Amino acid sequence: MEQKTQNHFNNPVVIILVIVLVGLGGYLIFSHNQNQNGSQSAQSPDQNSQQQEIDSLKQQVQNLTNTKSGNDSTKQLTSSDIAKEWRVSTAHVDCEWYYSNGTPIQEVSGSGLLATFNSIPTVVTNKHIVFSSTYGYAGRCSVEFPDDNGTYVYSNNLSWYPNYGSLTVDSNGGDVAYLSEIHWVHHIDITKSESVSDQVAIPPTLSLNYRSKSGSFVCSATENSGDPILVLGYPVYGPQANFLDSRPIEPTVTEGIISGKDGIYYTTSAKIDHGNSGGLAIDENNDCYFGIPTWNESGSFESLGRILPASTFLH
Repeated sequence: MEQKTQNHFNNPVVIILVIVLVGLGGYLIFSHNQNQNGSQSAQSPDQNSQQQEIDSLKQQVQNLTNTKSGNDSTKQLTSSDIAKEWRVSTAHVDCEWYYSNGTPIQEVSGSGLLATFNSIPTVVTNKHIVFSSTYGYAGRCSVEFPDDNGTYVYSNNLSWYPNYGSLTVDSNGGDVAYLSEIHWVHHIDITKSESVSDQVAIPPTLSLNYRSKSGSFVCSATENSGDPILVLGYPVYGPQANFLDSRPIEPTVTEGIISGKDGIYYTTSAKIDHGNSGGLAIDENNDCYFGIPTWNESGSFESLGRILPASTFLH
């Protein structure tokens, strides 16, 4: 059997170490010659200090070698760390449709990510949370966050309630919607049918700007099957709240892997249920926003959820 040997001189760390050692050898030879010639400087008290510097340099090279060889002990973020980071940006979205007289028709609950686009905090969610093929766009959506004492509101075309905020959908026809310039009101005021201009202002615990994700928060690398992900959102069975509920909201976290692809969607083993739609799928390896968990009615007997990757709607 032919035995193969590894050429260590192709390793840049080894090359650096050799250069340093050669330099150290030259220095020691020079010091030795100085001693043979009776030089007083070689016998000075600074000799110990010079030796310490040499030892320190050796240790730095050794540390570099350890890092390159995979012995770096830099602490990685845990699943809990990542969930805590994205928690404050995870929105609970509750949208309602009404008849012209103010009687409710239907209500749909989901989740969303708060991110800043063009300096405007915006909730990114699924289009099917805010749009009904039967009744059109929702008349009002309430948006809530963990650790807050009020509700942000989008409302439009209601004769008995002011218009607040704006709603847009993905121009490419994807299942994505954006709620921006939403207006904060106290819980007790959102149910009022009269004008709420005289409401008592109680500032939110955290401002939208503080909660909002900005910068390069979207994953830049392509996901591969087997990559671990976290899903944050408000499934219907979890501790959620709407504007009539006094319970504090708290997103649930499920963990899984990328299982494969289904058209433009990725499939995942992470649990995705009704209410998770529009929430956050986070790449654990890179701590970045991968996309929107989307409940898919087709093939509902399957246990694999669907994720719409952010690369298809955020650039």
